[in-house]
Amino acid sequence: MFPPLSAKGGKRNRNKGQQQSQQQNFQQQTPQKTEKPAAKVEQSPKPSPSFNLPDLPPETCQLIADLADIEKRLDSLNALSVIADKHPDLAIPLWYSYGTVVILLEEIVSVYPYISGKHKETLAVSSYSLIQRVCKALALLQTIASHPKTQHFLIGIDIIYFLTPIFALTQVEREIEYLRLTSLGVIGAMSKTRDPQIVKYLMDKEVLMICIVSIQHAAEISRVIATFILSKLFSESTALENVCETPQKILSIANLLCHSIVTTVMQKRDVNGRLVRYSLDCLNRLSTNPKATPQLHSVVTEYKGLFKDHLLEYIVSKEPSLKPKYDEFCRNISFSPK
Repeated sequence: MFPPLSAKGGKRNRNKGQQQSQQQNFQQQTPQKTEKPAAKVEQSPKPSPSFNLPDLPPETCQLIADLADIEKRLDSLNALSVIADKHPDLAIPLWYSYGTVVILLEEIVSVYPYISGKHKETLAVSSYSLIQRVCKALALLQTIASHPKTQHFLIGIDIIYFLTPIFALTQVEREIEYLRLTSLGVIGAMSKTRDPQIVKYLMDKEVLMICIVSIQHAAEISRVIATFILSKLFSESTALENVCETPQKILSIANLLCHSIVTTVMQKRDVNGRLVRYSLDCLNRLSTNPKATPQLHSVVTEYKGLFKDHLLEYIVSKEPSLKPKYDEFCRNISFSPK
């Protein structure tokens, strides 16, 4: 006979009771581990930055904060641009303030639809305030690009990537030219440094071609900035070697620079002396590379009469300080202007 259900249940309960009693006895016999109080961890102070953040007036801090408000953005951009002209250290809080650089990049991106093929005709009609905002944003990025403690950061965000659609434009309308000029200003600020990392970045991003296109298609003031950038790049040996890789590249650049010089001095009136100076700087620097001298001699020979009748005459009468550089260039390429 099967045992009664209650008896089976009673046996199960007795076994459970014995297990609990044994567990209690084991816990009494086992010494309890006493937890040691947690040691106090003293946090080491954060390392101080390698430079001091400039003290800003509350009004300037508010202007930076107002960039986040689309209704106040244009006024803030205008005011900050004026401040940046007098206080270059504004670059540091512009970079380190939360979200500011993102806002500046958003302003650049906002103009893309208006410079695409389908909407180009609406740019001058309905977007002047937008162009103003974009150019002021570019001016503040130029402030960041000019400061030695912030310019490297623009490599990290690949600033030229954001500017490429603007440089792809070949129109000379006022709005387009304004965009091109301020964009070239950002690169021009970066090109002033002799830092190898920045020079390599500019060369890797085809800044050379950007400058060539600007010299070919842009208005005179943008051509001046583009030629200035070339002269700064050519002053670096790595960039010069890159330019002198092939005879075709040397010929195209030499033709461009010679044509730019000659057409400028042939104006007779209102000659842009900076454009002549920067172009001659580029040619003179190219002439120091033996790979470039045959192509330079060939191109200059084609312009021989113009170099003698116009450039030399201009230098003697208007810019005598350029005469030693002109003579050096002629010697380097074995060219006689007589």
